[in-house]
Amino acid sequence: MTTVDEASSLLRELASPRRPGEYVKQAIERAAVAAGIEYWRAFDLWYAKARRVEEYEIDQITDAKRRKEDAEARSELRDLRLRLLRLEARMSASDADFHRPEIDAAREQMRGLGGVDRPVASAGKVKR
Repeated sequence: MTTVDEASSLLRELASPRRPGEYVKQAIERAAVAAGIEYWRAFDLWYAKARRVEEYEIDQITDAKRRKEDAEARSELRDLRLRLLRLEARMSASDADFHRPEIDAAREQMRGLGGVDRPVASAGKVKR
């Protein structure tokens, strides 16, 4: 894969997933802003029209893609913690003694995710 093809592929990954009804122009603009490059440069890279790609451009696009993936991972982890807290709260509300093994297992999973061991009373109040 040439450097131009690599840059094109990275920009497309950076802009994905495309929103419903979103034009390609908007996806290119979003990728350009995220990578910190000019729109027309991103356009040329997107369609592999550029004759060459500077190393700093590849670095900028790669860094933007990494930041996007990190943000997505944090969001997914936050959502998972919230789901576990809600599950714990529901089980405690119905019959805490009966669901004690499942509640303990959920707390153990949260510890593995870097969550905190909160009392059930504060399970509905999640800090963001």
